Amino acid sequence: MRGRAGLWQQPRLSTGDCAVTGFIATMQTRVRTYAVEKAATAAGLASRLGASDARLQGYALSNPEAAQARANTAAVAVATRRATALASGAGLRLGPIVTVRDQASYDITVTGAALGASAMAATTGGQPYGNIGKIYADPTMTAAEGKALNDGIQRVAESPAALAYLTRWHEATGRIADPLVTMHNRIDSLVPYAQETALKATVARIGRSANLAEYPVAPLRAPLPVGGVEACTHCGFTPDQTKAAWQALRGWVATGRRPAADAVK
Repeated sequence: MRGRAGLWQQPRLSTGDCAVTGFIATMQTRVRTYAVEKAATAAGLASRLGASDARLQGYALSNPEAAQARANTAAVAVATRRATALASGAGLRLGPIVTVRDQASYDITVTGAALGASAMAATTGGQPYGNIGKIYADPTMTAAEGKALNDGIQRVAESPAALAYLTRWHEATGRIADPLVTMHNRIDSLVPYAQETALKATVARIGRSANLAEYPVAPLRAPLPVGGVEACTHCGFTPDQTKAAWQALRGWVATGRRPAADAVK
């Protein structure tokens, strides 16, 4: 409980049977209590005892971190169910969670690797991705929220056979012998831009960087093939960007001169 006293130095007039003419001394008091169920009764009693403005100022949680952690866990579950329904409506199967994004602490968006997951599993002989032991983290989360998030996320194990297949047939070696021009959106909902930087590093390790020209371009939002969802799309290139990339490659092959760094914008 804390109080504040004050003395009005200007005359104030009041009316009624107990009118006061002159100076009025006031004292403001704020009371905090864990007995929430008795707060209204306390305010009413204060009024009967003479308080002139007794009221409930507000409520707050004594342990907001634990409540937020429970809310985050529930939000992930709801978002997963919605994503599963969207994938099912599009004839797809939702894969394991790959990203979790907290939108200003009010909503959680769960992104699952759904597009082509069934076909990939059939081709490779199993699930090529696993998240056993992976720790999901976000700098805006408390330790309790992070623990609740990781405790509630579905865990799946990758198939050794699927990994071996992808390593043999789909892992970039970097051994490019001819000019190669690549164009990648900085934000891509299907193929993360990190794969572009990984390719650049692989080519550099082999010593073939002279044969690679990379052009990152701005993301493009468009409807995705999972009913009603709009996001930064895959290969969201404008006609001008596509034309510029083709001309850069054609000119490189024809003249032997590497295209300029700003050939594609």
